[in-house]
Amino acid sequence: KDKAGNLGVEQRHFLVKVQSAISANTGSSLGFLNGEVTIPAGALTTDDRLVATIPAVIPEIPPELNAIVKASNRIVELKLQSGVAQFTKPVTVTLSYSAGDISGLKENNLRLSFYSGKKGGWSVIPNSTVDTVNKKVTGAVDHFTLFRIVEFTALVSDEILVDVFNFPNPFSPANGTTIRYILGNTVNEVKIKVYNIYGDLIRDLTGTNNLGMNDVYWDGKEDGGNAISSEVYICIIKVKDTQGKEIVKRFKLAGWK
Repeated sequence: KDKAGNLGVEQRHFLVKVQSAISANTGSSLGFLNGEVTIPAGALTTDDRLVATIPAVIPEIPPELNAIVKASNRIVELKLQSGVAQFTKPVTVTLSYSAGDISGLKENNLRLSFYSGKKGGWSVIPNSTVDTVNKKVTGAVDHFTLFRIVEFTALVSDEILVDVFNFPNPFSPANGTTIRYILGNTVNEVKIKVYNIYGDLIRDLTGTNNLGMNDVYWDGKEDGGNAISSEVYICIIKVKDTQGKEIVKRFKLAGWK
């Protein structure tokens, strides 16, 4: 298991490649393990080094997402030698792939996904693109983590709010949890509210309205900034479609310390 408690389902040899220094002033374009990363000038405050790794254990993509996200064999972990986690400007990550890497997948639907660490789970990078001529998938990110090429099929359905759940569940308030919902059609508005079992509003979260999979992270705190207690909470997701119709779904979240 990884730190988030997710089981790895694939095994790989462990490879590490440390690249030449990244210049904070001029930026750098570096190749790694059949991939490339472009870091613009000013994205880092100090010079650093890129570390690219093919992990030995790979967290699983949740099976409930199989209808819209399917995994390839192409995965890499990127990090900075200094341990810096966040960039001040978007960084471009490109992974090359072979026919064997994407066996059984629709090449035109390939996208880049990232693993959200302690929040758990994989998310497709918005606006990531595939170049089927040069066999590359590219996405813009603001931090380094595990990256994987996936097949992503935007789900269009008569049912607007197709599925709602959170992971991990139960979850530690110290680590938070990710609320995931799938939109089967276009909506104008998404509201997410978390209540305790007594009906008190605990947290008001801003939802996203991307067609397909949406992830919203809850840090396990109340609106006032206090950590929640170990108990059951009710999450209510309300969406409004383009015609003004509202759809509401509820589910339980269990916090523990």
